[in-house]
Amino acid sequence: MADLASWGFEEGAPIADGREVLKTLGGGNRFEVALVWDEHLFSLAVAKILRPDQASDEKALRELRREWEILERIAHPVIVRGFDAVLDGEPPHVLIEHLEGPSLRRLLRRGGPLPLQQLLPLALHVAGALQYLANEGVVHLDVKPDNVVMGVPPRHDAEHGAEQHGDQRHRHRHPDGQRPDGHHPGHRRVEHGHQRHGDRHPHRRVAALTNTVGRGEGRARRPALCLPT
Repeated sequence: MADLASWGFEEGAPIADGREVLKTLGGGNRFEVALVWDEHLFSLAVAKILRPDQASDEKALRELRREWEILERIAHPVIVRGFDAVLDGEPPHVLIEHLEGPSLRRLLRRGGPLPLQQLLPLALHVAGALQYLANEGVVHLDVKPDNVVMGVPPRHDAEHGAEQHGDQRHRHRHPDGQRPDGHHPGHRRVEHGHQRHGDRHPHRRVAALTNTVGRGEGRARRPALCLPT
């Protein structure tokens, strides 16, 4: 398999004014993902960046723009938030929320099936997110355990929002500051899949929910939907 094109970002590389790469996190065929520090947010965030061989492709840019338009519009407690987008500059990217916690898949691999008392809250959170997206005319096409992040702390927790972000910025600049769970911190809540408008097939939401929740069967953790790469 041919190597995927990469921008080759190094620590400290700028990708926009006041936004620098701390570490690369992987990615997919069209995108690479990086943990970044954003001065305007004064916070860690995650950049989903079109690969250099896609940066001038009209279809890829159109899809990135459409993804950002959806991110700008939606607002739900268990769906990852979008903060900014660079669509006409280089490198083209969207800036999304930085999240803590393992994916549902990683959690299941470590601890086995979740007990029933954990499955019910998980199902309610994911179902609520899917129904909200349907109400907004958006279909999530990639609901799976990899795209559900568990253990998200409260959004307005002062320790998490102020003290922890400052500590994390420092920690991610050092080799010994790697995340212990190995999960890249770009995903919180339910990640947005390859989305489209209109929901003519509500049974697909039920199938996605059943497939995701059915793999988990514990500790009380709050889930979160994210953007796959």
